[in-house]
Formats: sequence, C-alpha cells, structure tokens
Amino acid sequence: MKGLRGEELILNKKKSLLLLVLLLSMTKMIFASNDDDELKVNQAVTDYYLHYFHGEKSFETYSGPLSPEFILNPFEGQINFLDDLFEKSYLDKQIQTQLFEIFNFWEGPFIQAFQCPNWALSQNIDYMRYLFRLVTISILYEKFKLLNRDMYRLGLNQGLCPIDYEGLFSSCAPETSDMKTFLDRAKVQMERPHNWSQYNRMTNTQVDDWMKRFSELDREQENLSISEERLLIWCDSSQSDCQKDLSKKKLQSYFAEVCKSDRSLVEKICSERDQFYGHSWLPLIKNIIKNSHSMNLLNRRGYGEGCLERYVSDFDMRFNHLPTIDYLAPVFESIYNYLQARGSRHAQGALFIPGALREFDDRGLDLALFRPRQVEQPDYGPEPEPEPEPEPQPEPEPLPEIIPVIVQPRPGPEPVVVEEPAPQESYFLRAAMRFIDSGMSEYSLDMNKFKGDFTFSESMVEAISGPIQAYQTRDALLDMRTYDSLGSKEEPVRLIFLKYLIDYDQHQGLFNIVDILGERFWILNDIDNVSRPVFIELENSQKTNFQWQIRLVVEA
Repeated sequence: MKGLRGEELILNKKKSLLLLVLLLSMTKMIFASNDDDELKVNQAVTDYYLHYFHGEKSFETYSGPLSPEFILNPFEGQINFLDDLFEKSYLDKQIQTQLFEIFNFWEGPFIQAFQCPNWALSQNIDYMRYLFRLVTISILYEKFKLLNRDMYRLGLNQGLCPIDYEGLFSSCAPETSDMKTFLDRAKVQMERPHNWSQYNRMTNTQVDDWMKRFSELDREQENLSISEERLLIWCDSSQSDCQKDLSKKKLQSYFAEVCKSDRSLVEKICSERDQFYGHSWLPLIKNIIKNSHSMNLLNRRGYGEGCLERYVSDFDMRFNHLPTIDYLAPVFESIYNYLQARGSRHAQGALFIPGALREFDDRGLDLALFRPRQVEQPDYGPEPEPEPEPEPQPEPEPLPEIIPVIVQPRPGPEPVVVEEPAPQESYFLRAAMRFIDSGMSEYSLDMNKFKGDFTFSESMVEAISGPIQAYQTRDALLDMRTYDSLGSKEEPVRLIFLKYLIDYDQHQGLFNIVDILGERFWILNDIDNVSRPVFIELENSQKTNFQWQIRLVVEA
C-alpha cells in the first residue's frame, strides 16, 4: 500500500509538473505574441507600462486593522491593500496556496492576456481612447441639433445654442493628430447650414400647451423627447424647481444653460483634457465602436474585440465618476434609439464617419467616403526684401585696349526639343469637353472606355466594400438628398463612387440612386479633380440592353 501510495504521489507530481510546463509555455506564447518582429512587440509592452502605470495614483483611504501597505498589480496597474489581499486569500492559504494561485492566474491575467496581450493593447490604446471621445462628441452633436430643432419650433433664440463649427469647436486645442484631423474634416462636414424651415413653428397656444405639459412631466415617464429629458436632468442637477411658473423667457434661459454646459464638455473632449477612457458606465459607446468599421483597424492582429473589452475594464479605475456627467447615459441611450428608429445612416452620429477614417487614410483612400473641399490660396510668393543700398566703389584704372580675336563658330547639331508628356486625361473628361464644345443636347458614353478610366486595386476594394454599403441604401440616399442636397449642382455625386457601383455590379445601389435622385443628376469628376460639375442621365432599361449607361445631357 505504501509503495502504491508512493507511486501515486510520484504520478501526481509528474502531472503537476506537466501542467506547470504547459502553463508556462502557453503563457510565454501569449505574452510574447507570435509576431515575427519581436523587437516591436517588446517595445510595445515597454511603452504600455511606462506610459500608463507610472505617475501619481489615487486610491481609497486606508481603514484596515493591520497595515496600510499596498502593492501595484503589474498586469492591470491596480492598487491593492495588503489587508484586502490577506482577507481574500485567507481560506486559500489554509488549504493549498499554489493551487489557488494557479486558478486565480488562469481566471485573471491568463485569460485577459489570451484575449488581448499587453503589446496588442499598447499598439491601439491611444486610438481606442480617441474613438470613445469621437463617439461622445458625435452623439452630443446630434443632441445639439435636436435641441436647436425644438428651439426653432418653440420660437426661441437659437443663437443661444449655436451648432455651427465656430460655436462648438472654435475653442478646441487638440494634441493628437487624430483629433486634429477630425476637427479639419468636421469643419467641412458642418459648413452647410441646417434647413430649419422644414419644421413647423408652434403657435402661441401650442407653445403654452408644451410648457404646461413640461411642467407636469417626470423623468420616469416614457416617450420623453430628447429636449424634455435633458432639461429635466438639468433641473435636477441645478437643484431648482424649473418646472414651476414656467414662462417662455425662463424656458429660453434653461435651453441656453443646457447648451452652455454641454459645449463646455465638448471643448474638454476635443482639447483632450477630459477624464474619459472606456466609458465603463456607458456600455452603449463600446458597442457602437464594436459594430463600426473602425474594428477593421483595431482587429488587424485578431485582438480587436478582446482589447476593446480589456481597455474598458482596465481603465475603469482611471475614470473620474463625476455626477455632472451622469446625464450622458440616459440621454445617449435616447439619442441612439431615436437615430435607429428613424433608420438614420448615422446611428453613431453624423460626425463619426469623417472622424473614423484612419483605416482609409493609412491606405491613401478617401475616395467617395470623404473628400474635403480644397480652397486654393493665391500664391503671392515670398515678400520682397529691400535691396541694400550700394556702397560707392573706387573707379578702376583703365586697362590697355585688347584687340579681340575673331573665332568662326563651327555649326553643331540642332538641339532636340523633348516635349514633356501631358497629364493623361480620363475618357470621361475628354467626352465631357467634347460634349460641351459640340453643343449637342446629349452624348452617350462608351461604357467600355469609361471602365478603363480608373482601376480599383484589391486593397482599395477590400477597404471600401464594407463601409460603402451604407451609402447606397434608400434611407441613406434619402437622408443625403434631404439634408445634404445630394445630386444637386451644389453637392454633386462623386464619379468614383458611381463608377465603383457600376464596375462591381452594385445594381441595387444604382437602382436606389435612380429611384431617390432621379435618372438625371449632377456628378463631380473626382477622377481628374475637376471642380465643375456635369449633368448626366443614368439608365438601365430594355433600351440599353439592361446595361448601365451614362449620358451627358443639358440641364432642362
């Protein structure tokens, strides 16, 4: 029996040793990663610790019975009092310390590193924080638009709640290149004024009825508008009974205070002076990022979703839970649900797309997704420097006269004039110029020649095939026609966008364009960067043998 027990002990030790070797090998594989460039991985791990776990840290006041000593968790950067660790591991120590340590490691750092190693988190950590800021700004912008809409309908002064670029972002002082790029593109996105005349103004009686209803509202009620919900939250935070004795003048001042408070928050975020990290208190933002095309960039190494989850959990302790921003959770949920209910193509907010294009910037692709309008600045050249006044020079003594020797020049070969090749113009541009000069009423393009104007590489198709789907739906096209005047001379359809749909047989998107914009609309030749729009007709019928045909036509 003793020999058998000894054999069991030896066998158990071998199993434990084998398990330990297996764990160590898997741990080395996970923490070191399988990246061929080991130096870059090691540098990313070093950057992770140096940048995020050094410096001053705050923690709760010690109130334990033994010692105020603490340790810093080397994996999460979390501070733990030794008293708390002693209490949590008291029973473990009475049974078998090593076994429970393995289990704790397996359930904690091991699983976390398996889903997102330190080096993978380090490579994307700054961009993830930027994305959380971007979504927050974008949804706040949607809230500003809804507040302005209700202020217009109520006949209030909208100047107290500006939603133009200058009113929202003029005080921003961004530090990172991502935020600077976003602000440049947001300026282009926001330069078109909103058409408030599409909303009906309320009569005085309707305004009185609105204020009477608002005075009786409660935050727990359902079907509150965004403005009502935000105003009620502000009333609670200001500790004033703003629903009592409500007048139009008071209501206007309440809207102004709400806008002022939220503009201050936008300024902090765009200046990157906020305390936002993973919005652990608002899971909606994480889900918006997870379902966006930005995950293509985060998931290049296969750790995108895991690193997003780890970022939220690891940096929860760094978030400053201020009561002044508690309103974001309910308001953001309401705005997101409102946008989804309307079938908006911008469920993340209209400013998210121009701010989340790094995936395309890295590949040199802006194409039809976003092309800022370039304003050519006149080149006046360098300012002329004043010429120095010449100093008087002494007159030289005259030299003896030299009789020149006349040399007859020998005839040489005539110089060969090499003409520089003219920049290649696309077939579409040549056809458009021929059509304008001819004075014809219409001109059908040779679609085979048009196909060779611009070739989409495999990487370009892979990058834009997903996000571009959202731009060819009926709802998206209807929104762009209604709010952005898509297809008009002021906001023409991009030729590359149209060519992509034709080249890759995106028939549903093309039929949606014809159905929403009509068969005739304006397009912009961004293949040749021509700023003058062209009026075309797009047809697919029995007449064209059920093939897509573009005709240059004269506007009726």
